[in-house]
Amino acid sequence: MKAQYVTAVLELLGSDASVSQTEEVINKLKTVLQSRGHERLLSGILRGVVKRLAHRAPSEVIVTLTEASDAEYKKYKEHIAASGLQHDESDVTLQADPTIIGGFTLTVADRMIDNSYKSRLLTLYRNITT
Repeated sequence: MKAQYVTAVLELLGSDASVSQTEEVINKLKTVLQSRGHERLLSGILRGVVKRLAHRAPSEVIVTLTEASDAEYKKYKEHIAASGLQHDESDVTLQADPTIIGGFTLTVADRMIDNSYKSRLLTLYRNITT
């Protein structure tokens, strides 16, 4: 039932809703929930809406390499594409971090893939010392 409310709210908001339209939709949602005795669902519905909107929004992609050069990025481009994270090539920001030793880290929205030598070496060290 909550998923149906989330879908309905997203359809009412559309892709370019203004603040006043958003407030109107939320107020109407509150009225409907009260009339049906579903007031307790409001917070979960709003969390679901925010979560779905966050996944829809274009996200900046941050790729961290030992040096922020196009040559270094091309070396790991296939691995990044194989990661399965959806991203637009024009939204890629390269960062240099020599402490990762090699490999790359990829950050998109709230997800991070750490394929750096630093993390592998730290994992190996922890496994050996424990």
